[in-house]
Amino acid sequence: MKLTLETTSNRVYLSEPVEVVKQIGWPTDLYRQPHDKELVIPGPTLRSPNRYYRGNSFGEGRDTNNKTIPEPYRLYPEHQVPLDCGWQRLIRNCNPEHKDDVVDNVLDQAWILANNTGLGAVGRKNCRNGAYMNDPEAKWPALHTIIICGGGLLSGKVVDNVLQINSLRISDPVPTAEYVLSRIDLWFYLVELNPRGVVTFMTLSAKDGTRKPVRMPIISNKQLYAPVNWFDRIPSGTEIPSPLWMS
Repeated sequence: MKLTLETTSNRVYLSEPVEVVKQIGWPTDLYRQPHDKELVIPGPTLRSPNRYYRGNSFGEGRDTNNKTIPEPYRLYPEHQVPLDCGWQRLIRNCNPEHKDDVVDNVLDQAWILANNTGLGAVGRKNCRNGAYMNDPEAKWPALHTIIICGGGLLSGKVVDNVLQINSLRISDPVPTAEYVLSRIDLWFYLVELNPRGVVTFMTLSAKDGTRKPVRMPIISNKQLYAPVNWFDRIPSGTEIPSPLWMS
């Protein structure tokens, strides 16, 4: 059944079509990636299973060097994910408010998701404009590793305190954007952090000339996992926080 998003000032709710009784919450537990200012344990190091990134006991986040920077968090296992035309098209279709070149920006080799492995790099195939498509030596653009942004929501099965994370596997058929967007656990908004610790959406120019947020499907080439205590558990049937909300 298709689900739609409804937004209030600081919460996002999921509701079924109008002919069905409105439901608040999600039918299974969700796991929320906390924002940088919510993380108060120093790190990270490989010696601890806890989520730490760069937060500390004073509630200070990562050093932004007085700039606004992306707020990514890596998931395991770290691996590159090549994206052929079907997956490039899915990213584009998950952002219908944007122009066709949105995928060029989302997968730009200098942006958050595909550092030195994305579009714009020499020898990476661009299905939208045809760049390198006829080059037998060219490669597909690739996610340089698997990330989710702060405020992103995940689902999966917990085994021995490890969350086995649901994702879209490139070995499977490419799903429709409608299906992906109906599953709030299969995509996230790209967000950024300013020097004051305020979290905002990363935006791109949309069709109407305004700047709008960008969605990214959770795509992988392997089973994703992470210690479950990296995340805040959102029990089934409870309110779903906005990507920008902080505890």
